[in-house]
Amino acid sequence: MTLSCRFKLELTREQKRQLLETAVAYTEAASFVLEQKLKGKTTNIQKLRRLYYSVIRERFNLPAQLAINAEREAASIYQMLQVQYKELKRRKPDSKAAKKFWNRSPKRKPLIAKYTYNRTASFK
Repeated sequence: MTLSCRFKLELTREQKRQLLETAVAYTEAASFVLEQKLKGKTTNIQKLRRLYYSVIRERFNLPAQLAINAEREAASIYQMLQVQYKELKRRKPDSKAAKKFWNRSPKRKPLIAKYTYNRTASFK
């Protein structure tokens, strides 16, 4: 079961800046893994963790749980793209769209960082 919450934070300018930096770094980390995954074509979380965990931590300066969440999100996006590609190939096997499907690297666009309750975030 997934529980989603939406709330407004009252933050200082410095806290807003830090939160925005973290969200941008998270988005860039997920996009980085998506770009790299096109070369390796794996969605196995353990393989991804071995390959990219330390890189994400160092390059994007993310906390451990956010690095793991970025990898997981990239894997789920890639799995969704694979399903879309298979469906496109099934419907139109010889189309230009099917041939060009993997030419562009997918990017994660929303500026949202996924926090995990009692791991990355907790409330009192």
